[in-house]
Amino acid sequence: MVVFKGKLCVVLLLYIVISSVILREAHEILPSDNLLKAIAETIERYEKGEIPRSTTIYFHHDDDDGQQTTKNLFLPGIIIWDPLFQHFQGKLACSKCGEILKPRSWKDGRDWKHNSPRELADIECPVLLVSRVYACKNDHRTIGHDPVILKELKLEALIPFLLLHKNGITRRLYRLLTVQTASGMAYVEVESLTRQMWYSYHSDLRIKALSQQSINATEISQLHNVSNAPQSISPLYPNRKLIRQCFVHYYYTNENLYNARMSSFTGTWLSSDHTFKVAGNVGMWQNGLWIRQYDSLFSVMNEEGIVLGWQLTRGTGFSRVKTLLTGIHKRIKNSGVNLEGFSIDNCCAWRLLLQGVFGLLPIKLDSFHAVQRIASKIKKRHPLRRQCLDAFRLVFRENGDMEKERKQPTPSREVMLKNLARFLENWKNFAFGGENVLSKQACDELEKLKVHIQKGCLENIPPKAGTSRQESMHKSLRKSVAKRRTGVKVAVARTRTCLYRWNERRLSKKNTSSSVAPITEHQDSTVICDDQEMFGIGVIQENDSVDSFGSDPELCATETESAHSSSDNWGGWPWRRWRRRPRKSERGRFLPENPRIHTVLERHR
Repeated sequence: MVVFKGKLCVVLLLYIVISSVILREAHEILPSDNLLKAIAETIERYEKGEIPRSTTIYFHHDDDDGQQTTKNLFLPGIIIWDPLFQHFQGKLACSKCGEILKPRSWKDGRDWKHNSPRELADIECPVLLVSRVYACKNDHRTIGHDPVILKELKLEALIPFLLLHKNGITRRLYRLLTVQTASGMAYVEVESLTRQMWYSYHSDLRIKALSQQSINATEISQLHNVSNAPQSISPLYPNRKLIRQCFVHYYYTNENLYNARMSSFTGTWLSSDHTFKVAGNVGMWQNGLWIRQYDSLFSVMNEEGIVLGWQLTRGTGFSRVKTLLTGIHKRIKNSGVNLEGFSIDNCCAWRLLLQGVFGLLPIKLDSFHAVQRIASKIKKRHPLRRQCLDAFRLVFRENGDMEKERKQPTPSREVMLKNLARFLENWKNFAFGGENVLSKQACDELEKLKVHIQKGCLENIPPKAGTSRQESMHKSLRKSVAKRRTGVKVAVARTRTCLYRWNERRLSKKNTSSSVAPITEHQDSTVICDDQEMFGIGVIQENDSVDSFGSDPELCATETESAHSSSDNWGGWPWRRWRRRPRKSERGRFLPENPRIHTVLERHR
């Protein structure tokens, strides 16, 4: 019985191994005689000089007679990569001994297991990267797409591909994905567009194949039986994970430009506020638990609605954002702009703290937040809620300032106290349907607001100042930032690109331009200093930097990063390592800042 079980286990093991090999081969571009012939012809034409020394994609849809055939129509494109002559004019030293490299062979697929071309995903179809192999006098061999050679190129744009763990993507597909995601499109929408492009291209090829006169009945039936799904066309179809990581790689490649662009803005009247819904889902997995690392996003905005700085925080304490505010004050001081005031919700609690950073500066409570404090205490379904709030807004207006947006500074404290007394006289005991419009909680908030008016927190605020634009920006962030659980790197990238679009659109109203230019357009006009301001301070540590294009940004915050480096590398469309689903009592926990507290909590559990 024991021997029978042992044999059964061996049979099952062999079945699993053979099945995995079959599945792996099914998810690769298998070589055919036509494909190997097309690669050999392309290399021969390149060596003879019939093909220019460029990195364009070549297709072999025609046979030797110059006619398109059914078999050749579905061949992948070919990129010839010979950096020694395409970029270095035949002079390139060996990285091991310093001798001059000379061409030796090609990755042409003659031995497909050990000498196959790299497979790339393109906008419409798969592409093969045929690289040249070089060798020096000491027989040190180097492939043309070796990272050592690629680093010698001064510009990344000269490389027509980006290599992953196993496969890769073309530069133009990478550019398309990053432009779409940086413009605010969701990953699902980008994936749908690429799916349509692959399907459209494959449909055109099938129509061309069916129109051939030399096609036989067997080939016609095979073409009709081909699935329309892009996954059946090629396993290199760009999926959502690939799109996300292209976007994150693009952001961290240009992170200095994003920070320098935001650091170039100044203002005369600042306003700041916290938002909690944006950062509520940012965290990490640890021991099968989802741990929230941040609970709010703090942002500073000028009088024109342009964001000057932002930071993910845990808690609303002043000490957590003091470094950010100090950098903004230094920037405004160096630019020679006179700061006139600062609007914030908790004006009395932060007045002395802000004045310790910005000097003797008027710290005001914005009228928008003053109205919101009362609006939150009035029932939303009350039929007279809107009329009551419209009358309450007039408390902070000068006589005659009746337009929708305030055109004059707020009146003095004496005038506002009279306006508030008049408002209470009209609305305090006003009832509809047996229910007062102003509840007891609303009246208590009015008494607290009266104290702010007496302290001068609401007087002489110019029309350009206020935090109402902060709320509009928060709504824009909530639409762009994912509502699902997000890793820190992805959250920082999405938040920063959203704020960049917000700032550029605020500026475009002056320049009468509707489109948002990519961040690389400001590369020449933006100055990057050594002491460059950083935003999202405390979010990305030094050991969390994006060192390679193949790392998964949503897994970088986990404690098992090294375990995922091989299996979860996104070059081969990997299998995800699943973990235990946390219990309801364990979800949404905060990571304690003190490691001793964390140890105590672990022992307590």
